[in-house]
Amino acid sequence: MSEARKAAIHDLGYQRYVGTRKPQRTRYQVIVRNLVGMSWQGWVRYKLPLAIATSIMIGIGVGIYFSRHKLFTESPMGGQVRSIADSLIPQSFTYLGFVALIVSLTVLAGAISRDLKAGAFEFYFSRPVRPLDYVVGKVVGSFVLLAPILLVAPVLLTVYRMAMTGDVDQIVDTLPWIPKALLVGVVATLAHGCLALACGALSKNPRYAVAGYGAIILVLGNIIRGVAHATHTPSLAALNLPSAITGFASGVFEVDFLFGTRAPTLSASAISLAGYIVVCVFIIFYRVRAAQRAGMGGG
Repeated sequence: MSEARKAAIHDLGYQRYVGTRKPQRTRYQVIVRNLVGMSWQGWVRYKLPLAIATSIMIGIGVGIYFSRHKLFTESPMGGQVRSIADSLIPQSFTYLGFVALIVSLTVLAGAISRDLKAGAFEFYFSRPVRPLDYVVGKVVGSFVLLAPILLVAPVLLTVYRMAMTGDVDQIVDTLPWIPKALLVGVVATLAHGCLALACGALSKNPRYAVAGYGAIILVLGNIIRGVAHATHTPSLAALNLPSAITGFASGVFEVDFLFGTRAPTLSASAISLAGYIVVCVFIIFYRVRAAQRAGMGGG
């Protein structure tokens, strides 16, 4: 080979990376930051629903203040006479659930489908990010976005209601309401987020994912509620996610609601919510795992 055709090898000064290496268990945080950061851009997608949730919380707080001394005229609930203000605490999950529905439609339902469509999995899985890290990151990210609506707001309302009693004995009696609000808030947040993400995992088209989530909640859910009301079987309504959250909150707090039809039982609601979370997480992981094996962003 002549000297002219010989390729020169240049020393580009490559050095091995000697910086801090984060453990594998923290890789999901990249997915969390990406989801939260993208959702926080602009006003319509997340900031506006958050403002609506704040307004609803303030409105419920006003209702608690003016109804704190008004008692139910029906039979005692939960073994004791409750005020109308007491029912507004668990019922807040129903009102705030409408805002969670908006966030799920605008942000979460298309989160995974957008990654599938853009081929983002090639980027994620070419680096030390496992399917488990991706799923945990999306679920935790959805929890972070929905927690101010379905978890923080009801807990603040619970603390506010306890402060309105003005009686130390009543405060002590209602102290267990704080962990109850935390329990219902955590379960409701996970259920809403996992269902929205699962709809996005089933389609590479974000529009179809959003339409599918809306059809499940608004169309199929109302059909289930109508059948349950017509057949006088409240437990059947637990198949509808918002109704299951309503029944779960009512059962945990042992308080009936002021308006609406009879809520599903606590056991039926708990089984339904657990089923939603488990099945949806399985769907998400299965789809992400299949996308990783395909090596083409889920194609």
